[in-house]
Amino acid sequence: MLNLEPSKAWNVGDKRSNGSTYNFSNWSYENTNFEKELLDEAISEVVSFIESNRTGFSMVPHCFEFTIQCVGYHEKSISGFHLSRELIERLYKVGAAVDFDLYCHNEG
Repeated sequence: MLNLEPSKAWNVGDKRSNGSTYNFSNWSYENTNFEKELLDEAISEVVSFIESNRTGFSMVPHCFEFTIQCVGYHEKSISGFHLSRELIERLYKVGAAVDFDLYCHNEG
């Protein structure tokens, strides 16, 4: 529907690399440009993609959770990030959750 090949995908019952089985299904697409942009700009770009492909995304059954997964690395001196009200509203309108995994590099 979206003309995207998943970066990772599995179904309930598929074997994990450790020998156990998955108890949930997953389909994910990784945007390699995401790491090169400021966090709010990268999220905005993903939301723009969703907005421009609204028809394809509307065909995904509503029982599936749609999450934008953000992984960020920062220095101790960086205290946070900001998501504008407009961006939060756009995320709400497309029905996307956002998950942040933030890791601090040790300085010195």
